[in-house]
Amino acid sequence: MRSDRRRVVVKRLQVSYAESERHVCKALNFPRASHRYQSVRDERAKLRIRLRDLASTRVDFGYRRLHIFLLREGWKVNHKLVYRLYIEEGLQMRRKRPQRNRSCQVRVTRPKASCTNESWSMDFMSDQLFDGKRFRLLTLVDNFSRESLAIRVGTRMTGDDVVAALERVKEVRGCPQSIRVDNGPEFISKSLWNAPKSWSSVMRVRVRLVNQQCDAGVEGEREPEAESLPERKRHTATQIWRVSDRLKNCVDDVGCTYFATRQSRSSLQKSL
Repeated sequence: MRSDRRRVVVKRLQVSYAESERHVCKALNFPRASHRYQSVRDERAKLRIRLRDLASTRVDFGYRRLHIFLLREGWKVNHKLVYRLYIEEGLQMRRKRPQRNRSCQVRVTRPKASCTNESWSMDFMSDQLFDGKRFRLLTLVDNFSRESLAIRVGTRMTGDDVVAALERVKEVRGCPQSIRVDNGPEFISKSLWNAPKSWSSVMRVRVRLVNQQCDAGVEGEREPEAESLPERKRHTATQIWRVSDRLKNCVDDVGCTYFATRQSRSSLQKSL
């Protein structure tokens, strides 16, 4: 039994049997010096507060990602200290998948992407403004570098809007080998897929249907002041927020954009 728990037992026995501290400690074979010891260890109050703040804003982050955040902010702490405070503050993530989400589990192991533009994932998300007006977000992510390639905002979106977003990304990044999507009406439309002259057929991009949301670059975070912006400014604010080098989809503890650039340079050097 640990010393802190023994101290509680000693206090309880003193009250229950009206015995002195010396007699109770002797009966429990617990040194009185250990019973009266006062810890001088730093409680790390400021670190605890900052850790709780990060965990409340990044709800899908475990202690390892929070430790990386603390290192970037200049905290001189190791992962073991962060883990201890993480447990003491009760910030553990829920490990068991709810019964209602069991249908969304991956049934087949997906092959991991080995380079950029090998595989992209695309999905829709939705939210509402302060006045209750709904809007949707088209999210696009590179499965290797985990870059958020595009986030398009609109009240109504069709397959043509999806193709237009892919065309803009293609001008900068080129075409991927495959794209993972669900069976939403925008993704199975004739504009993107399921037609001889669709975008995927012309660009020779393979479309893979999966039953898993990608929520590229937005899960666990909210857009800055998105609910208070007028509709004409919402798209601009979303793009500024998207291109910021956030840790949400970091690889090897570095930002997504830096990681993709480093991989591109490495591939170029190998080819030379």
